[in-house]
Parts: sequence; C-alpha cells; structure tokens
Amino acid sequence: LFVLAFAFISSQAISQRVTPKLNQHYLTSSLGYSGCKDEYTLKRLMQAVKAKDNVTFKRYHDNGDCLVFKREVIVKVINITNDGHWVELKKEGINASLWTVTEALKEY
Repeated sequence: LFVLAFAFISSQAISQRVTPKLNQHYLTSSLGYSGCKDEYTLKRLMQAVKAKDNVTFKRYHDNGDCLVFKREVIVKVINITNDGHWVELKKEGINASLWTVTEALKEY
C-alpha cells in the first residue's frame, strides 16, 4: 500500500492535471489513488505520506477510513478545499462521499 502513497505526490507529468469545479463530473485516475472518509482523515493520511510513515498509512487503509479508488469511475466534485488541492467526491447512487487529492481526477 505504501507504493500507492507515492501516487499522491506523483509529478504532474505522470498524471493529467485538472482544475476541478464544483458539481462537475470527472473520472478517477488509473493510478490507484486513496480516498478517505473525511477531510481530517485525508489530512492525517497526507501527513503520513510526507513522513514516509508506512505504519500509519496502512492503518488508515486497514481500518476502513481510507480505500483505493477503482480506476476510471465517474465521480462528482461536491467540495473543494486546501487551496484547490483536495476534493470531496460522490459517486451516483452512493450516499457516502470520499476525500482525495485533485491529482486523483482526470477529465471525463
């Protein structure tokens, strides 16, 4: 799973960079980004990534607070924070939302 963490901080050359807009639809990346249950958990996960703390990163995934997005799923942006770097996403037909980084999105 720690390898997936590096997808969070991958260069823009690897993934297509989008500037998400509220209420617009996008595809999730094929790189395998993580999504978390809330913004606070995403913040903690990102701190673990920056610190290269695999134990904490894995704990968030093992306890279900975060999961790896399925590739190329259509999602809708419902919130944007952290100066446009983090987004809250919903998939049609699912009540829960997930938080992730904007690099996890590509044009639909």
